[in-house]
Amino acid sequence: MANLLGREAILTSKVPTREVEIPEWDGVALIRSPSTLTRMKIVEGFNERDAAEEAYKADQAKPVEEREGLPAVTVLDTSVVSVMFAIIDENLQPIFGWDDYDKFLELSYPTIQYIYKQMIQLEARLPVPVEEQKKSSGTARKGASSSASRSR
Repeated sequence: MANLLGREAILTSKVPTREVEIPEWDGVALIRSPSTLTRMKIVEGFNERDAAEEAYKADQAKPVEEREGLPAVTVLDTSVVSVMFAIIDENLQPIFGWDDYDKFLELSYPTIQYIYKQMIQLEARLPVPVEEQKKSSGTARKGASSSASRSR
């Protein structure tokens, strides 16, 4: 029979994290799956963006002289947002927020996608593929992990 978890065991369980070596950034980022609180912040941000987009469209539908001059709203990239909130500090707290979104858009998209894929593997509890480990083992700096990432 499986071990039945109690309240304390569940509420004090360790958060799954993974160190991801990112040669383009010359370092390692610590990532985690989003907590429920972080997920709520993400949803709230998407909702606010949707409301701003609707307000912009409504404003644009008015005659020119009646418009409020609301700024156009760009579409959010889900993978960029996910990565932005997945990168955490040593206290397991996200180090980026909505104010960083436009700066993230200027980063290398393949790098964002690489981190996103690592996040998906972490969320699915998938082991790091051997190819990924081999690929990064030659690029590890002194004192760095020899694998692309590792679960904690």
